[in-house]
Amino acid sequence: MNNENLKNKITEMSEEEIGKIFPIVQSNAKKDWASLYQIEKAKISEVLSLKGFVFHHIGSTAIPNIKAKPILDMLIEIPEDTNLKIFRSKLESLDYMCVTQMENPAPNMSFYKGYTLDGFSENVYHLHIRYLGDWDEVRFCRFMINNPKWARAYEILKTELAEKYPNHREKYTNGKSEFIKKVLKLVNEK
Repeated sequence: MNNENLKNKITEMSEEEIGKIFPIVQSNAKKDWASLYQIEKAKISEVLSLKGFVFHHIGSTAIPNIKAKPILDMLIEIPEDTNLKIFRSKLESLDYMCVTQMENPAPNMSFYKGYTLDGFSENVYHLHIRYLGDWDEVRFCRFMINNPKWARAYEILKTELAEKYPNHREKYTNGKSEFIKKVLKLVNEK
């Protein structure tokens, strides 16, 4: 099944169906997350073969020694003159499916890889595409890496939310928002 058909089938599912197929599971920290990021970054870099891209490993898999959903999040900053149609096509050639492409702020694109109608495959990736800039996701991740006590508090919160909302991604995500806002306020005050 091609990515467009897979995306259409998934978007036709109810939130309850999606929650059952793609439950929120926290995994113990894995040392290979950093190397999986580097391998995927190299694959993407080779296919894009363009200069000026900045890659970031973000999300909980980038924070050492904490539990995380085993989904590797990457933020890729791209120059504003990037041809988004060609860019999207090249990522899709690596089995990424474009799940969002908002124009405000442009490009604000998201791509997923590792989803099947039977659940997650062995390795799952989320790519967040933005123009070159200063992004909250990167600042939050750096703060967590440099502040293990905050990272541990974040881990505890995420574990509690995963246990409370194992099949409700939106409730899980919303449950983290106050903590994230608090950290970003600290980061932005420095």
